[in-house]
Amino acid sequence: MKLPSASCVVIALSLAFPAYGQISVQSGDDLVSGYLSKGQYDLNLLGDVSWNTAFTYASTNTNNLKINGNGHKITFGPATGVYFYFSRNNGSLAINDAVVETQTFAGVRDSLFWIGSAGITTNFDFNGTTFQNIGPTNFNLYASGNYGPIISQRVNSVTNIDGGAKGVVFK
Repeated sequence: MKLPSASCVVIALSLAFPAYGQISVQSGDDLVSGYLSKGQYDLNLLGDVSWNTAFTYASTNTNNLKINGNGHKITFGPATGVYFYFSRNNGSLAINDAVVETQTFAGVRDSLFWIGSAGITTNFDFNGTTFQNIGPTNFNLYASGNYGPIISQRVNSVTNIDGGAKGVVFK
């Protein structure tokens, strides 16, 4: 009797089970209320989604948050202030193969991503991601932004941005 090799068993198991922790996000869903606030940090977009509220990325969260955009759009808004607040050291956020936009700002907005603690390192992976139309403000409402509008950081912090093989585009 011939037993299968260990590599055959590993391949068979990897085909039988989806990637650990990866969650499919349906078109029209809100990333914060539907996923991030529930501790789901490895997301696979199946359509265009929204990011409607602020999310704090603190020491109780995982170190790595990944969003595979699959060419879909993430639209931030209409919350005021910061959408993604980093307060932990060596946390990372990957948004790959996505288009990131915001709704028109009707009031004061801070950054999309704010490194709010001094002396920490934050890592961004934006391989194949385009940031466009970020921070258009309706000046007829006398609105203005405080910081960013994409990334702001505290004193003595380090922000690493990796565009990967496909690059990152800011329009």
